Amino acid sequence: MGLATYNGQAESQTCWMFFNCATRKLQSRLMFGNHNGSLLALTFNSLLCAALNTPGVEDFVMLHADIIPEEGWLDILWEEREKAGADVISAVAPIKDMRGLTSTALDDPKDTFNVLGRLTTKEIKRLPETFTQAHTRFPRNSLLINTGCWLAKMSTLRKWVGEFKGCFTIRDRIVKRPDGKFVAQVAPEDWNFSRDLARIGAKVVATSAVKLRHVGRFEYQSWETWGQEFDQVYGQKFGNKSLVEEIDNGPDNPNPYRGPGFVATPGAVSAHEGP
Repeated sequence: MGLATYNGQAESQTCWMFFNCATRKLQSRLMFGNHNGSLLALTFNSLLCAALNTPGVEDFVMLHADIIPEEGWLDILWEEREKAGADVISAVAPIKDMRGLTSTALDDPKDTFNVLGRLTTKEIKRLPETFTQAHTRFPRNSLLINTGCWLAKMSTLRKWVGEFKGCFTIRDRIVKRPDGKFVAQVAPEDWNFSRDLARIGAKVVATSAVKLRHVGRFEYQSWETWGQEFDQVYGQKFGNKSLVEEIDNGPDNPNPYRGPGFVATPGAVSAHEGP
């Protein structure tokens, strides 16, 4: 279990939930690790290396210093991952502002500096507690997860690091807009990680079954809804459509977006209009 911190400090409730209240079923199996630093990806890679270098480790868990999950959160992640038959599971975490967005998104296969859209807290309520991209309008676009609270099989991570030469990394660029102004863009470590998982064929799921608080100026609660109905930056490109079905059509009236040949290719989404 890795606790990632910026300067060695974490929310007191985060520490309590990490060391004392994560599990009632797996307590005898746990090994704890902590790494801190201002370089986010280096901190994550250092924690992962500690797990890779420890014989017998079968699973890797990470919690961020500003995430306060509910008691028994590791048990919930474990059970939901097993039920889904997944390799990696991530708890949905709201972004720390009032738009109601989460950092769980759908990939834009044409541009790694853009995403098709981020799921909102309101859209999450219309999905199963544990879900994949198959539950959205775009079932062939990779699910991009957050690294604030997640669990993965070490066999998957060893494949990612060993065969794919993967690591947590943040990519940045500066682009010039049509109006002549420059804008900075970033492809964050969690979404790059998610894209790599898709490339190696790992099954990735996200879950709202773990209730958590993302601590910033306020405590942004994962079980509440607020803000936008959908990610408007991207929704406008698709006729203001949500990333989640409006209704459950049932087996006799299948969702037309779920055809096996359908992949969203939002060519109209210019690079400069991304986050």
